Order: sequence, then C-alpha cells, then structure tokens
Amino acid sequence: MGCCSSKESRDFNNINDIDDDSEPYTDVYHDNTQGLGLKQRTVDFRSTKVPDEGMQRPEVPIGQMWTDPEFPLDVAITDESRREVEWKRPQEIVPDPVLFADGPFRLDIQQRSFGTCWFLSMLSGLADNRDLCKRVINDASYTPETDGICHCRFWNFGEWRDVYIDDYLPVIARTRHLYGAASGTNRNEMWVPLMEKALARFHGSYTLVRGGLSSDAYLLLTGGISERIDFLRNNSRLAPAELFSRIRIALNNGALLTCGVSKDGDGILGLMGPHSYSLSAASVVTKANGEKGYLLRIRNPHGSNEWTGKWNDRDPEWETLKEGGSINTNRNDGEFWMSLEDFLEYFYRVTICSQLPDFDKDGQPDSLRYVLNIFGEWRGKAAAGPGRTLRERLRNPRFSFTVPRKGFADKDHVPVLVQLIQKTDYKEYAAISCDLFKMAYANEGSSTYYVYQMEDTEYRNSYFPNLQATFRYMLPPGRYLVLPSTFLRGVHREFLIRVFSPGPLYRCRSIPSEINLIPSHQWE
Repeated sequence: MGCCSSKESRDFNNINDIDDDSEPYTDVYHDNTQGLGLKQRTVDFRSTKVPDEGMQRPEVPIGQMWTDPEFPLDVAITDESRREVEWKRPQEIVPDPVLFADGPFRLDIQQRSFGTCWFLSMLSGLADNRDLCKRVINDASYTPETDGICHCRFWNFGEWRDVYIDDYLPVIARTRHLYGAASGTNRNEMWVPLMEKALARFHGSYTLVRGGLSSDAYLLLTGGISERIDFLRNNSRLAPAELFSRIRIALNNGALLTCGVSKDGDGILGLMGPHSYSLSAASVVTKANGEKGYLLRIRNPHGSNEWTGKWNDRDPEWETLKEGGSINTNRNDGEFWMSLEDFLEYFYRVTICSQLPDFDKDGQPDSLRYVLNIFGEWRGKAAAGPGRTLRERLRNPRFSFTVPRKGFADKDHVPVLVQLIQKTDYKEYAAISCDLFKMAYANEGSSTYYVYQMEDTEYRNSYFPNLQATFRYMLPPGRYLVLPSTFLRGVHREFLIRVFSPGPLYRCRSIPSEINLIPSHQWE
C-alpha cells in the first residue's frame, strides 16, 4: 500500500509528541554503571511488574555453618555421576583453604568433569581484568571456616543479582579430589570451584549448565556486549589480516575473547571438540629471514591437552625467530600459541566481548555510551510471532523513540546497536529477532500510521534461538519503532531491549494495539 497524499497526511516527525527541536526534552539518563561511563535510561512497559529482589544473605547463628536447604546434592547433580560424588567443605578437602592465593589469574582456571568450558573460558579472561572480576567475586565474598557462605553477583536481565551458596563442593567419594572445577595454580585456592557452583545454583544444577555459549557467560559476568564471528570456509568476506587486527586491537582495549573447536576437530593435533577456549593475546613475530608470523595465544580451560601443531611449546620453529621468541613459555598449563592460518583452519568461531559495542567491527570500542533500556513482554495477541506478512508481524509489542536532530557529531546518520534479551529458564530459548521501522506518515485525525522497515547493516532478517541477539543500524534523525518477535506464535515471556547510541534517545513510548501500523514501500 502506498502512502497517502500530502493533503491527507503529515510527516510523522511533526505530529503527536514526535521530534520537534523547539520543544525541550525531559528524558534523563543516569550514570549507574560503576565507573564504566555508560549513561542509562530505563522504561518498563510490562503489565505486571513483580520486583525481583534476588537472594537474601542467609542468617547463620554464631559458631554455625550454613547449609543451603534448596540445593542439596541430589538437586545439584541429577545424572549418573551423582553416585560417585559427595559434598565436602573446603577444609575437608585441603589443609589450608583460601578464596584467592594471590588474586585471580587466568591460569587458575582448571575445568574437570562438568561441561562448563563455555563459562570457564570466559572466567579465565575475567580473572585477568581485576576491575571486572571484583564486581563478581572479591576478597570479601568468602572466608573459609566461618559461616560457610560464599557471595557473588551475576548480571541477569538488566540487573546485578546477589547469589549466595554454601561452600559444600562436589568431590569424588573415594579420593576426596574435586569433581568439578579447581584451581590450576594452588590446590588450596577455592574461588574457581565456588564460582562454578554459583553458576550451577543460579541456573538450577550442575547438570543443566553442561554446555552453553561463552557470549552468555560474558553477559552473566559483566552485562556487556558480545559478538560471535563464525569462520565461513572459502568466504572472501573473512579477511585474515583484518580479523587479526580486530582481535589484537580488541584485546588491547580490554575485550575478553573466546574461541571454539567443533566436534569435527576433536583429537586433531591435541585439540578438543566441541570445546571452548580462551584467547588472551595476539603477537607478531619475525623470523631470521624477515618473514612475519601472526600468532594467537589460546588456552584450554582444562589446563592441559595443548595444541601439538606448529608453534606448540616445544616446536623448533621458535628457534628460527629473530624477534618475539620470548613470548613462548614451555609449561603444561593448557596455554599455547598458534598461527593465524592454523587458527582459521581448526577453530570455527571467535567471540569478542566488550563493555561498549564495537559498531564498525575494527576492534575499537565506539562511543555508544547511552543505553535506552526497554522492558516489555509478549502476551496474548501481542505474542504474534513472525506473521505470514509484515503487517501481521507488526502486531507484536511496538515501542517508539526519537533520534534527535541535535546532539550527534554526524547529523546525517547515527550508529545504533539494538540488543534483545529474553527472560527464560536456562536453555529454554525461543528463536528471537528484532525489527526497526522509521515512522513515516500518519493519517490526519486517525489511528493509522505508516512505517518503513529499516535494514540492519548485515541484512540478516533472521531469528536466533539464543538468549540474546544484536542488530546494527545507521539511522537518520527521526521517529523510530522497535519491534521484537519470536519465531513461533504464542510464546509468552518477558524481554529487555537495550538500544546503544552515541547520544540520548528521547520520548520512548509503547504503541497501543489499537494503533494500526501499515508497512509502506514508498518513501516520500
């Protein structure tokens, strides 16, 4: 359907409470991000707002140690491995338990029986960023042999949540060795197994957290933004030099990176798959003949099973270097160097995680420091799914906001990143997507609006069966409508939309279902 004539319509930017530079904005953004420099504004359009206060610190009589009544061993482990495991407190496992032996360190991470590599590989990166790590767990979180309580914090659905666990840990009954994660540097150190238990407690059990995405671990540990880059074989869009540059710049700017080996790579030259590794450094080395080598430092969270191919710890190739050889350390700690060429051959994905979006994908965080948080829900007729037509899809929840003409360095187009997060039990994910429309025209005196669908910069228009999905747009000033949807109709749950921009967005409104939205294919 085409747009109505100019006599029958007015540009949407000039009606209702749409962008009018002569009218002052009253929306206020607040900096409540603990030094990260983000300015946030939150609007909540859920029909029922039930406060989620999280867990409260247990009250324990002096001289007693707390046992969590809601997380006994038969709840924590629900598969066959339960038969060989029992609970023990740290002082029953090691002679001198401590939370940290010498602060957190990436080599502390040692995965064992539970399939939590997706979490532990990200935790390894977090350990080397003290500022981020102390927001999750710090020296005050736990004192051995006192009340048996460990306190940490996870970011979940827009808020930091307190998590309290008792300090019982799963051990192999016949040996009293830790069954789950442990410290790879000091057996008396307990922060790693306690963090793995906190993850299991938060999601319901150790059994449930076997397998996952490291991007979800980063969201849980920091509330930041992640991007997964899948390596497409024989695809010219993946330029190795550009990827290496992006990885190196991202690491230098404090990003946390993980990478993955698929099932097909299991057992090849020491690699494990499917498995998640941490990626902590990128370096350029020079051989005696002047040839350059582009190397990545990768670590297996098991703390063992290292790469045995070119540039492994004992490879004679290190002896050919004129510059850069000092980066090699020959120790069995799960950490190794690998060439970029082999990395692209044997790994299938890298995940780059940062506190600020890297909009232009150059590794450098961009200045998208303003975050508009929109809470909403798919309920009743508004759980409309993808629809057979775009008009049917427009029956999902709709929220409008203004990209103003003032306040941006580039007044022609503004970079905007939209992140959609669904609220659900772990792994019970619906396939989700998010569309953005420019509100183009409105019939004078009626409840019909015409909207024009914007293309995201990657032209994906896809649904993702994940906890979160992100979309990039370059937007001219105007009034916009953001519309989340699920791939299946009738999925009822809450969601959070986070809109990152280089300046404040204004007048966020929920568009009532009575308003008729018509997709327009003309731009006048």
